[in-house]
Formats: sequence, structure tokens, C-alpha cells
Amino acid sequence: PAGAPTIGDEVLAPKVAEITTPPSEYRTVVGCSIRPQWSGTFRSTLAGWDQWNVGVLGGRSDLYQGVKGASGELRGAAFYGSQVIDLGADEITRGTVTLIPNGAVTTFQPVTLQAIVEGERGAGFPALVGEPVMSWILTPGELSEFDLPEEVLELLRTGGAQGIALVGDQYQGVSGTSHPAGMALTLDYVATR
Repeated sequence: PAGAPTIGDEVLAPKVAEITTPPSEYRTVVGCSIRPQWSGTFRSTLAGWDQWNVGVLGGRSDLYQGVKGASGELRGAAFYGSQVIDLGADEITRGTVTLIPNGAVTTFQPVTLQAIVEGERGAGFPALVGEPVMSWILTPGELSEFDLPEEVLELLRTGGAQGIALVGDQYQGVSGTSHPAGMALTLDYVATR
């Protein structure tokens, strides 16, 4: 309109460039599933892996916790290696682990989970890190997606933990790598690309 102030190119040019130049980085929200690279159970009385229910149910890869008869303490573990770190996540906004009771127990029982430092099986049981967390009651034969607490997700993201163990006192068993979803992590994360 007549008499309206005009804006010169010296003011407009930088603004146009700012609007039309794509950002050099994008923050994207991504979802993924990560399976354990190895899973199994450590039996304390024999100080070794693969010493409990190796030929029954899901076999060697099942994870157990607690004590059954003369078993001594059983502790199962699922190792993910560097798969979570390799995502390059800035933040993991939500994460679940798939728990599938393997039929060793026919009653409704929970498991207690705790992060472990190592990403692969060693000679002994791996070092625990962070606080243990108890799952809800597991229904025999039913798959459950259990939400992992923020502390565990951050340990996995940063490499402070590379696995999850079963550390409860109540005897219970869940499927590991013998089942396609056994101990699988489902993660929603934010990454800068």
C-alpha cells in the first residue's frame, strides 16, 4: 500500500537464507528391536554356565533365577553386546524387555531384573550394576512386555550396562534366544543424524 514502510534486501536476504537452508542435523525418533546375542544361566554350585535344564524346555539358552532343590543359586543373563550403544541414541524415551515364562514354573510368579556390565559371557557371573527391579506377576505361557526403568535404559544407552540378568530369589525361568522374542529389547529413542 502507498506509504507503507519498505524492507530492503539487506534485511530480507539473511532471513530468506535462514528459511531455505536445510538444517545440518536432524533429530529423529526411531523404534527398534534388539535380540540378545547370547543368553543362559549361571549355576553357582558348579561355578559355570550351561549346567541347568540344558536338555529340557528351551534348553541351554533359557534364563533362571532362584533355587530349585539342590540347584544352588541360579542366575540367568541376556547379553546384547554393543548393539544398544551402536544406535548412537541421544536419549532412550521408552524401552521394554520381552519376558516369556518357559514352563519351569506353573504358578504366577515375577522375576527380578538387574543390569549387568558385561556384553558377553565370561567365566563367572557378570558384575551387576544399578538397582534391581521386580517385574509384575508373569502368567505361565504368556508373553509380557515389561517396561524398563529410566536408570536401566540410560545404562544401556551409555554402555554402562550391556546385558540384563535375572537375580530374584523365587525360582522362575524365562525363554532366551531359543524363542524369537525371548529377552528382546524394544526401544524408542531419539538420535541426531
